[in-house]
Amino acid sequence: MTKKLYSAFAMLSLVLMLAVISVQAQSRGKIEVNVPFEFSLGNKTLPAGAYSVRQLSRNSILIESADGQTRVIAQTPGTAQAGEGERATQERLVFHQYGNQYFLAQVWMTRGSDGRELSQSGAERQAAKEQKLASGGAKLKKVEVAASAR
Repeated sequence: MTKKLYSAFAMLSLVLMLAVISVQAQSRGKIEVNVPFEFSLGNKTLPAGAYSVRQLSRNSILIESADGQTRVIAQTPGTAQAGEGERATQERLVFHQYGNQYFLAQVWMTRGSDGRELSQSGAERQAAKEQKLASGGAKLKKVEVAASAR
């Protein structure tokens, strides 16, 4: 009898734990953003426009255009932490700018939490190298676009 009681308790605990994880995953929700310029994500170039961003897992996001025509899944292997003077309280996308090229670099989904860092693509590394050569070692320019949680 005691063995059955422990088994039932363990099963109930597992179900509750899975329910909490599910609720936490759903609470991350999605953000909506209007990007005013064309930008690159991995090996894809996305046009300026309205997008929704949803976290699929700790290390991946889905970016979808408002019209549903464009969908890109991106890996977010790194954690981005707000430095001094940076806002950690607002949902936003952070882009690296090289001349007139923009590359999605960070996604901040939830107020007050760390952001997620995207890996640099080969195209971004090449743009950075070209800018460095052309301008004698210019600093990286970051462009932030505010988003709203949904």
